[in-house]
Amino acid sequence: QLVHSKDGTPVRFASRPVAIQALLGPDAGQTLAEAGATPPEAAPQSHRAVEIAGQAVRIVRATDLPGGALVIHVAPEGSEAVTEALRASGAGSLDRSEFNAMRIEEGRPLFGIDVTEDNLLHETGLLDEYHSAAKGCYVGQEVVARLEARGGNVNKLLRGLQLTAPAAAGAAISAAGQPVGRIASAAVSQQRGPIAMGYLHRNHAAPGTAVEVAGAKATVVSLPMGS
Repeated sequence: QLVHSKDGTPVRFASRPVAIQALLGPDAGQTLAEAGATPPEAAPQSHRAVEIAGQAVRIVRATDLPGGALVIHVAPEGSEAVTEALRASGAGSLDRSEFNAMRIEEGRPLFGIDVTEDNLLHETGLLDEYHSAAKGCYVGQEVVARLEARGGNVNKLLRGLQLTAPAAAGAAISAAGQPVGRIASAAVSQQRGPIAMGYLHRNHAAPGTAVEVAGAKATVVSLPMGS
């Protein structure tokens, strides 16, 4: 991308190749410290440039991932060295199912999976996190402003589901034999058993509402689960 500075000097910006890793869970900060790096401040999105295994990295406190995520940005050629250093400090692998269970429990939807361009911000429950009434112009501002002026009412809402049987993403949610929503993500939690996150019609979105998913009984719960 070519732009010009105030004095007219051309300045060119280019994306830097990067590998991204993440530490999740209550011991993330301790693991990072044992790898010789100081975590950033506790504020969301705070970041710090440090070194791990001799590799320059930038660590960010991410809010779009569960488990108090510490996201690590490193040059691709240094990624393996950083991974080995973190493993030596106690980090383990987290498979997709465990990751999904963690983020469903915490109510952390992922863009492209639980949230797409077809969703309104008010449907996701993330309005307070991603919207600022004091901010200047941004893409989607008019839609948000219109909904706010009308009370923020939307036809569907993202909710958690406590299931009685495992389900799959895309499974229909029904009530009294009528479709009322669809599963966006599902997993089996070690603490809660089968759980899911999906969009339900507002008339069936209240926590405690009984529904069915793929013929099995389920209960609507608030996100984060246990809140």
